[in-house]
Amino acid sequence: MPINLDGPSCDNTPKPAAVPNNGKPPTPAKAPNGVNGGPGQWYGTSGFPGIDGIRSNVPARNGVRGCPGGDAGSIVINASVVMIDPSNFGWFSARGGNGGPGGDASTPGGNGGAGGDGGAGWALGRGGDGGDGGAGGMGAHGGDGGPGGRGGRIEINYAGTVPYLPANVAGGRGGVPGTGGAPGGGGPGGRGGDGPFGQSPGGNPGYSPSRRNDGSFGSTGASGQIWINGYQKV
Repeated sequence: MPINLDGPSCDNTPKPAAVPNNGKPPTPAKAPNGVNGGPGQWYGTSGFPGIDGIRSNVPARNGVRGCPGGDAGSIVINASVVMIDPSNFGWFSARGGNGGPGGDASTPGGNGGAGGDGGAGWALGRGGDGGDGGAGGMGAHGGDGGPGGRGGRIEINYAGTVPYLPANVAGGRGGVPGTGGAPGGGGPGGRGGDGPFGQSPGGNPGYSPSRRNDGSFGSTGASGQIWINGYQKV
């Protein structure tokens, strides 16, 4: 019967409950417009940039991290006689446990606010540029997968050879991540101000994140060690 020192795994552990959707945050008010030109200053000033959308990746909205895999045990084997089939590389195992999956989150990020309009020009003064829209906010962060456990340390003192593989003391696999909330869209740019030679350029739309804020895969556990007659083999 093989020596089993594997750490406990979370392979069959239920996924953490999803964090409830708290609803899309409100969109910020439009940014202030630029000032119109006049006798003291012919040109109109630019509109103010829009306010970024509200981020939902806060602890109360984020998904729960998956359960961590357990560390493997360690052992010292002192033997004068070892009866092992040379092809049986699995006669001992001290692998780290696998991490569990992360929980889902679904609260979306808020939309960015609109940029302010440029002020109108006066006389020969140009109008102000429109302000850029605010960036969309990130959605709630999905739970990271649980980290894998560390492999064990095996010491064998025996005047002979024994079969082994590095996989016998491998670290545990990290858990899969949970899904995150959708991002908010960027706000529209403000309108450019009018002038004697036409309208000035409008503001650029705010940045819109392109993907959900999913969690990260859990880290792989550190590999263990195999020592034979005082020499490290793995």
